[in-house]
Amino acid sequence: MDVEKKILVTASALFAENRYDSVSLRNVAKAADISLSAISYYFDNKQDLYVYTARYIFRPMHRHRRRVLEMLDESSSREEVIRAYIESICQIFLHPKGRVSAHFLWRFSYESDELCHLVLNELFTSESMRFRELFRGFHPHLQDGEHFWIMQLFNAMIFVTLGELIGHNSAKKFAWATNKQEVVNRLVDSSLALFDVQESLMNP
Repeated sequence: MDVEKKILVTASALFAENRYDSVSLRNVAKAADISLSAISYYFDNKQDLYVYTARYIFRPMHRHRRRVLEMLDESSSREEVIRAYIESICQIFLHPKGRVSAHFLWRFSYESDELCHLVLNELFTSESMRFRELFRGFHPHLQDGEHFWIMQLFNAMIFVTLGELIGHNSAKKFAWATNKQEVVNRLVDSSLALFDVQESLMNP
């Protein structure tokens, strides 16, 4: 493992388990068994390291989204788009380092507004915006505020469900939780139902 990746792997684990203010560059250097100057060679300061750590965690999701977006367009069905979107998020949560990623995603929301904004910039890329455009096309009659509310519920359901599966060892309770495809299928079915219910409530 090269030095930069070693730093990011170590920082991911530390930031996932501790508040930002509780982690110092010296902590990272000690845990990674490298010198402090080695971290300074790759990263300007702790905030810079934090942002690159977020980018490292989100990389599998963005890579998957770029690939699947090449196969999606306005003619794609709602289920196809939902499935592709959920599978991209599962690249984070159901990845071998999923527990660390899940904890990092949960913890950053409790950090300062500045840090949250920096991480959200890494999360909401052009690929994310393209997915939003595709979803918007399925509900052209909804107002922007209504569509935003549905998307918030949709994302919350996905992240909370996956967070529970990873964070609380739910795989011991539910046999299906150990099967990645079954997890995706259940999330897709629940998402389709969520969209239908919310749209019917907004358009009685």
